[in-house]
Parts: sequence; structure tokens; C-alpha cells
Amino acid sequence: MERSCQARAKDRGCNAPVTLFGVTLFGVTVHRSGFGLRSHLPHLLDRTPRKRQSRAIPNSTKVPGDNSGQDADPHRTHGGFADLVGYELAKWEEDLADVALTVERRHLNRSGVMHGGVLSTLIDTACGYCGCYTPQGETPRRAFTLSLTCNFIGAAQEGRCLLARARRTGGGKSVFFADCEVLDEDGRVIGGGQGTFKYIALRK
Repeated sequence: MERSCQARAKDRGCNAPVTLFGVTLFGVTVHRSGFGLRSHLPHLLDRTPRKRQSRAIPNSTKVPGDNSGQDADPHRTHGGFADLVGYELAKWEEDLADVALTVERRHLNRSGVMHGGVLSTLIDTACGYCGCYTPQGETPRRAFTLSLTCNFIGAAQEGRCLLARARRTGGGKSVFFADCEVLDEDGRVIGGGQGTFKYIALRK
């Protein structure tokens, strides 16, 4: 008769199984410390194969400030969230910004379509850029989001090319407003939104 996992664990000199969050671990000693749990798992971690980083994680050898690609923002810091998501600033001019993204497997939700958070990111990014265009030689402008409203209209599948086009609709010296529409390559509306943004003064 096949012996139980607990019996086999005892034969190996391991402690009784410990259940954490519904998962039973064998050979683990768990101590309560303050408000948390501390586990001694070095022997288990040593046997755990290390997985290669996802291609969603940017290449750490990429030189910051390398703008040899198509991104239109000369002040963008590479290796950040933009690289993680994979969007590009395709067009940038006064009161207008186009942000492009090709939907990949990593952008999908459990239903197999693009996650709503990706759409929100495109809307937020395009709206933020459209109010911050700065001619070359002038002090760059940045802004942070005060409020953002997103409308989820259609679904985008893997392989679709999306374009978020945002326009600055008003505002003043410290705050601006923007609208955005997200389309796929067939011109089908995937979503849209509106945002309010506050300028951040940057030094040269």
C-alpha cells in the first residue's frame, strides 16, 4: 500500500506538515514573529529551479536615455513602467499625443482578452503626454494624474494593434484636461476616457 505523504516526510526526518493559506508544506518549520510568519525554507529554495525573467521585464543592460527606437519622448527614462507594459509614444505635438501598443499574451486577462488595466494605462499615458509637449531646447514639462475616467467599450485580442489618441481640451498654468479614444487597426473603438492632470515644474 502506498504510504502517505506525511509518513514519507517523517522518514526523511522532516517535521509535520504545515498548512499555510490552504497549501500543505512538508519539512518546513514556521514560527510566529510579531504579526507575520517566518519560514525556514533554504533547503527547499536551493532545490527550486530558477526561471528566466519574463520578456516583459526590460533588458537591464539597456542604457538609460537610449532613444534609438521609435519613442518620441526624448526625456523618457528607459527600464521603467513603459518598458514593462510595452507601449510607445508614436506621435507627440502641441495638445496631441498618440500612444501605440501591440496586444501580447502578457496583456490578457483570464478571459483571453486585454486586461482593463492595460486600457487604463494607455488612456492615462496618452492624456498625460498630450498636455506636456515641450519644444526642443525648452524646459520639459511633466504632470501627474488628479482624476481619470475610463470607458470600456470593446475587447482587444492578442495580436491587435491599438492606438490611444489624446487631445488637451482645456486648462491653465497648473492644471489641464484631456480626452482620449483608443482604436484598433480596423478603426474599432476599444475604449476612451477623460482625465485631469496637474503640472510638475522640472528644472533643467
